[in-house]
Amino acid sequence: MNLQCPNCQKMLNIDDKFAGQLMRCPLCDGTFTAPVLPPTAGLGGPSPSVPLAAPVGSPSTAAKEDVFSLAPSSPSPSPPPESESKSEKQSATPVTDASASGSLPLEASDYRHRYIIWISPRVVPWIAPVALTLVFFLLFFPWRSVPSTVASLIPGEPESQIGWAKLFSSALLVFYFLVYLLALAMAVGSLLLSLKVVPCPPQIQHLLPWKAVIVGAAVAFAYLLILISCWNEDFGTVWFRTAVCLHLVALVGLALEFWLQRRGPSRPMPRIDVQW
Repeated sequence: MNLQCPNCQKMLNIDDKFAGQLMRCPLCDGTFTAPVLPPTAGLGGPSPSVPLAAPVGSPSTAAKEDVFSLAPSSPSPSPPPESESKSEKQSATPVTDASASGSLPLEASDYRHRYIIWISPRVVPWIAPVALTLVFFLLFFPWRSVPSTVASLIPGEPESQIGWAKLFSSALLVFYFLVYLLALAMAVGSLLLSLKVVPCPPQIQHLLPWKAVIVGAAVAFAYLLILISCWNEDFGTVWFRTAVCLHLVALVGLALEFWLQRRGPSRPMPRIDVQW
């Protein structure tokens, strides 16, 4: 009998014995139920130009689908949604921050030189003792230089004074020198303990984690005293000002030593990268 597929609206020819059964259309692969024929159904022969529908589960279904299927053998994959394609493009594009002036961002390859400053725990403990020792040697250089024109106006005013003479010219500098000697001794002792040259007495074993802070307090007090003298000095030489700056260098070294000690030896060595 001839009937129209309810899915694809194509005319099909099926055998009368499949009336009332579930059938599968070979053109659209849809299923439908064949109508039941009345007793006076026509006996028209099947048209050779129209494929026969096959019942569901029939062994010949796969073969008929291969022959009469209208779908392409290798269907092209559907394109991804527009939102997904945009997100993929955004993730594939590297994001760089441009400056507020609108200039192009610099890449790593634009730098031609690089210098790395390592903050080594083997070098940092030497900063404070070396800086304070240099201050001791600077005492043999002129700390005060008075122009001859000014010295001639003041009777008994020396034209220049070395560091040792300058130290005993005021009570403030004498007190500074005593504090400086204490800070120098403590800095050298802290270095010897760090290098394990001398054994640590059991009485001060609990103070080892704070040795950089204790030495730093003494150096900071000495730095404050000599800084006041520097402000009041009108004829200070470059040697005197260098001695003042060395106290600050010693403080920075002690701060780095305490930071490295609190940071722990298990973490990587800190560094400063300079690129130009």
